[in-house]
Amino acid sequence: MTTLQAHPPVPTGNAEAAVGRIAAAALDEIPDGATIAVDAGAITVRMVEMLPRDRALTVVVNSPTLVARLPARRTITAFLVGGRLRGDTLTATDAWALRTWASLCVDVAFVCPSGCSVRGLSAADPALATAGRAVIAAASRTVVLAEGTRIGRDDVARFAALSDVDLIVTDHRDGDAHVAAMEALGVRFRRV
Repeated sequence: MTTLQAHPPVPTGNAEAAVGRIAAAALDEIPDGATIAVDAGAITVRMVEMLPRDRALTVVVNSPTLVARLPARRTITAFLVGGRLRGDTLTATDAWALRTWASLCVDVAFVCPSGCSVRGLSAADPALATAGRAVIAAASRTVVLAEGTRIGRDDVARFAALSDVDLIVTDHRDGDAHVAAMEALGVRFRRV
């Protein structure tokens, strides 16, 4: 039997602690009774595992990995955006998924880009970038969840400008030129 795995895998050691802090801080960005969109990623796997037990939420995800990690409780209504799944990430990225995202209105989108710089958010693959763009377009607010190693990095396919981002939650520390440049452009950071 094959089990669903997150990609990239949830880190271990100090990186695991950072992922946990970022995921916990993300929970503060969820309004009561909200509808949230959760893009696939190691941090969002941890985030959905931590969703509060005492609040009603609607959660829209684009990966069966995330659905499998959602706590079973009556206060959470879950929707899985379907379509063809990428084999390496188990993320729905095809036209079916994009049509679904285009029909949704969510309060907050949580995304985990592989790159986050003054040039915007980026992904390792154009299909993942297209999916990320669709998730952000469905949302009133966008919260980026990014390990410090992703700050200042650009990957192959850009999918959002920094003007599309409301908040970046990261373990990256003060004093970095990349962070200063993004803050000068008006990006808000929450460091954990």
